[in-house]
Amino acid sequence: MAIVFAVAMPHASNDRFALWQAQTQVISDLRRARTDALTKGDHFTFKVLSNTTYAAYRLTLAGGVWSQLSAAVRTGTLPSPVQFTTGVGSTFEFDTRGLMVLPSAALTVSLKDMHSNSTRAVTVWPSGQVAPL
Repeated sequence: MAIVFAVAMPHASNDRFALWQAQTQVISDLRRARTDALTKGDHFTFKVLSNTTYAAYRLTLAGGVWSQLSAAVRTGTLPSPVQFTTGVGSTFEFDTRGLMVLPSAALTVSLKDMHSNSTRAVTVWPSGQVAPL
């Protein structure tokens, strides 16, 4: 059995783990942006920048308008071979109560493992809640 296991292990796919890891990472960073908005008294945005990258930004109130500070507070890159298949270009802005500033911007972001074609999703609700799907 040990010989069969040793031969089979290098051929086992880590794709499902990469997809699960990517979903967990995106959920965690979205929730952190929301928590930052709740605890730091500023708005925070989470932007899906490309098929594999995203960033969170702190906003500051200037003249009655929330403006994005230039530097990202946090950035993320999805593990290979996972990509965003929906939601690229989306921005989720959380207010100081943890709610979405634009409830209509709430949506489900899909992640896909490009090798196995498996998918997972993350939903951001108008209430600001973030959940796996």
